[in-house]
Amino acid sequence: MNIKVTQRKKKVTLGLALGGGVARGWAHIGAIKALRDANIEPKIIAGTSIGALVGASYVTGNIDELEQWALTLNKNKVFNYLDLRWGGTSLIKGERLSLALKAHLDNVNIENITQKFIAITCDLESGDEIWLQSGSILEAIKASYALPGIFEPVQINGKYMIDGALVNPVPVSACRSLGANIVIGIGLNDYLGNTKSSYHKSSDQKPPKTFMQKIYDFRPEKLLLNTLFSNNPKTKKPKLGMVMIDALDITMDRLARNCLAKNPADIYITPNISHIGMLEFTKAEELINKGYEAVNKEIPKILDAINH
Repeated sequence: MNIKVTQRKKKVTLGLALGGGVARGWAHIGAIKALRDANIEPKIIAGTSIGALVGASYVTGNIDELEQWALTLNKNKVFNYLDLRWGGTSLIKGERLSLALKAHLDNVNIENITQKFIAITCDLESGDEIWLQSGSILEAIKASYALPGIFEPVQINGKYMIDGALVNPVPVSACRSLGANIVIGIGLNDYLGNTKSSYHKSSDQKPPKTFMQKIYDFRPEKLLLNTLFSNNPKTKKPKLGMVMIDALDITMDRLARNCLAKNPADIYITPNISHIGMLEFTKAEELINKGYEAVNKEIPKILDAINH
């Protein structure tokens, strides 16, 4: 007697791991839009640093609002969000940025969201990787992007947290832990291709500054930022802030390779954005388009993984 055995199709739980990369994180918006246009909905989202911000905006239904906000950013608006402090534990207080995020993410707790969400951060004292899966989603985001020296550490449950990119730049492992059996990883740092230093200045011709713009440039806060983050036009020598940011870029790239070797994504995507500096928040349109293009190209592979 022949007995026919029918294999049951494995239930797919799709995870999306959004990596850190400072301004390059706007590419995640395009990546999510490409998935949405293909009717692909991840059930589990894990984000590191700006990946946590974009991921949180997605799971709370605010991804379109985040996109519109990002597209309005120009150099003056970015500067106005940088509430500098003189002394203390960080260069930027972060209160202005926090107020902007509160408009959409205040009073939202992670455990009340339909999709599973994790924000990756790092315990400043122990160096342990911390997965924030409950409590205020706004505080979780702030803890995940608390870049040392730039933003002050965020206190959660009596411990101070700093940027999660220092321990897990592309959190595939967090998605797996929550039950994802297929994980899409989006990385933002890739030194295999041509890279552009964060302090790179565009060679495009700029219109001469008005008298008031010149006066504005002499504000103490603007002078401090130029001292830390502008390159010397004669020697092209990077300043202190740029050395810190570029060092983080290199560290995240190397760490991501090690983490992904141990916990590889089923589909790993790196948008072609290495030519854009990590502080170029005004390049949102290009970054979003690059993220969309990169993921859209992989849609057939993603669908094949889901259906088989």
